Amino acid sequence: MDIHKPKPWHGWREFLKEYAIIVVGVLTALGAEQVAESMGWRHKIQEAEHAMRLELAEDDGPQAIARLAAAACFDEQLDGLEAMAAVRADRRSFRRAALSYGPSNRTWDSQAWQAVVASDVGTHMGADDLVRWSSPYRIVPELAGSGTGELHARTALGAVRDAGGALTEAEADRATAVIATLRAANLELAYGGMVLLEAMKQAGIEVAKTDRADIFNQARDSFGACARDPTTLLASRGSLTTEDRRQFDSVDAARDRLGLKPVK
Repeated sequence: MDIHKPKPWHGWREFLKEYAIIVVGVLTALGAEQVAESMGWRHKIQEAEHAMRLELAEDDGPQAIARLAAAACFDEQLDGLEAMAAVRADRRSFRRAALSYGPSNRTWDSQAWQAVVASDVGTHMGADDLVRWSSPYRIVPELAGSGTGELHARTALGAVRDAGGALTEAEADRATAVIATLRAANLELAYGGMVLLEAMKQAGIEVAKTDRADIFNQARDSFGACARDPTTLLASRGSLTTEDRRQFDSVDAARDRLGLKPVK
């Protein structure tokens, strides 16, 4: 069997020629690999952004719209319950009214954002895009916490003995305290929803106009004239400042921003 030995280089020119061919080949391969990797990350980023856009625009955003639409109605219901507790109304009547107070329990999802944070996608998005997406998602855990607190308080509000007779002084006091908790939760969820929607808007995400209209119409059908049009409410209040995003100056100021009556 013939064995072909490598040909010796004939001078530096031939060596440099072959060296250049090798270097160019390696650089071309590395460049192609980087292009393929960049395209792969771009696709992953697009998928992640699509998932977050859907989660905010079709899940969390509509929930915030629904709460804004009905916040004044829940406030009026709490006014009625507080008045019943103040006069120590009939226990069964109060219990029925308490059990009828039922804001929907919302999930306030952030799975799409959590997937970005848990993966390397966030590190490839760029600082500006990462901040833009994180802004609305910083509000979601606060809304989830307020929703959980409201659910527990609603359970406590209805925990009145199913028996005749007037509320005892202790029952009335306990109910008044729970109502105050529910009033605060309603404010937190409505105000937090407003902050979320503003943060979404600044990130270029909004709930579709048809969806906003449907949500308002459903609230009007369910609660009547007390339901507010969230689109009009948001437009009349203007943009929220950075400080507004973290806290409000006072309960009355927040209630005024939402178009709610001051607490007596």
